[in-house]
Amino acid sequence: MDGTATAAAVPAMPSSPIPRLTGGHVGVLDDRTAARRELDRMRHRVWNNSLNRSRWQAYLGSEPGGPPTPQYAVAARRTDLRDLPPTWIGVGDIDLFADEDRDYARRLRDAGVHCVLKLVADAPYGFETWAAQAPIARGYLGRARAWLGARLTSPTSPIPGAP
Repeated sequence: MDGTATAAAVPAMPSSPIPRLTGGHVGVLDDRTAARRELDRMRHRVWNNSLNRSRWQAYLGSEPGGPPTPQYAVAARRTDLRDLPPTWIGVGDIDLFADEDRDYARRLRDAGVHCVLKLVADAPYGFETWAAQAPIARGYLGRARAWLGARLTSPTSPIPGAP
């Protein structure tokens, strides 16, 4: 699940039902990353900030990082993270989105939400898809499946990979 799917899964209204869990391999969670023009100079593999900006412009219908963005449209813009479901976030440490994923995971934990953040060393954007048979991707996907399986079978059972 990417950030737009995460934002859609998290209710905008307090009376909306809360999903049982959220998680994702593609942590596109914050449109403000796309507004950081200094990131355009970095050579991120596979997905760069220029592509990120185009994606957010298409999704939001406006320039990313601007003040008119409704918080329910961007997961990282949400101010109240309390009572959100347990969340698993996985990202490569050289992925453009690693910093925003770290920050969102910290904010979830600070709000008392169970959150597992898996940073994969030297892994670029989407490695688990285009290099799915590599040992690093198989291990990563195995940990993600174990976390998901534990959450679906018994939400009170110990969570693999929990801090």
